[in-house]
Amino acid sequence: MDYNEGIKHMKCLSKLNGEFSPYNGITIKYPGYKQLGDYRLLVDGGAPTHADISEDLYNMVIDNEYSYNELKDFLTDIYDNGTNTEYNDETLDYLQSLIYWITLQEEINYPRTKGYAGINLPFCRYFEAIYSSLSISNFDISEVKRRCNNHGGFKPNLYPLLNPPIFYHY
Repeated sequence: MDYNEGIKHMKCLSKLNGEFSPYNGITIKYPGYKQLGDYRLLVDGGAPTHADISEDLYNMVIDNEYSYNELKDFLTDIYDNGTNTEYNDETLDYLQSLIYWITLQEEINYPRTKGYAGINLPFCRYFEAIYSSLSISNFDISEVKRRCNNHGGFKPNLYPLLNPPIFYHY
């Protein structure tokens, strides 16, 4: 599903009460409480945060599981295609589903069509997380996590980064 398909799907489902699992360990409970289409995303019973995902992405580069370029391309693919891409990698399959469903919720509640940042806000933080793993970065993962947790605050100014992906904007 791309983001437009996901919004339509969740707006139909949220008129009901229920839940489904788009991937093993991820549960979507609907309806949520913010907007038509909103839902609650749970991973093994708990609610993951954008800071958690940012830290996971950062660690994947630091631990040499994936390169910065691999994850930059991966994030761009999800941003452009949602879940319409398959990977031959269980970790990336899971992470694709998690990122898609947690960011879809941002697009439903804070749509770009109404002047909000939608999916761009978390995608910018995810990219900053992997960028912070590079020696050329002038910020670290703790700063990225702080920028994730500015609930109800301002949109953090974007960093002037070398070769950011097309989605690095608000």
